[in-house]
Amino acid sequence: MSDSAVRFRASELARKPLQAVRNSKYMAPALAGPDAPATATRVFPSGTITFLFTDIEGSTKRWETHGDRMRAAVESHDSMLRAIFEAHDGYVFKTVGDAFCAAFRRPEDAFAAMLAAQQMLASQDFSAVDRLRVRAAIHTGTADERDGDYF
Repeated sequence: MSDSAVRFRASELARKPLQAVRNSKYMAPALAGPDAPATATRVFPSGTITFLFTDIEGSTKRWETHGDRMRAAVESHDSMLRAIFEAHDGYVFKTVGDAFCAAFRRPEDAFAAMLAAQQMLASQDFSAVDRLRVRAAIHTGTADERDGDYF
């Protein structure tokens, strides 16, 4: 597959869910209401799983420098990532500070979710905290689920 075909396919994978998330009432958890997905009833991915990990680059320095503005930026970041990952059939099984750990049944869903997240984050104005750069890693393999976490 050519580079331009890969870029087109990646854009195609992300376009519809990204638009759905932009229009979603799930962007702000406080507005979720009775139609919000119930994570307690979700079936955790098992067997061969694709994991997606994210982390904000340089967040410690931003917290020290920008305090309350960083709190607002991270709340926005968290809301966007959670909504996008869930829109792509992902399961957020852990957060640590500003880092997310999510599991997906299919690698293409994890890839599309991360592409949509990067596009959404890039479209936001995070200039109050000298912008947010989010690094990500995707890994596929087998893991054991225990009490909502993976090992």
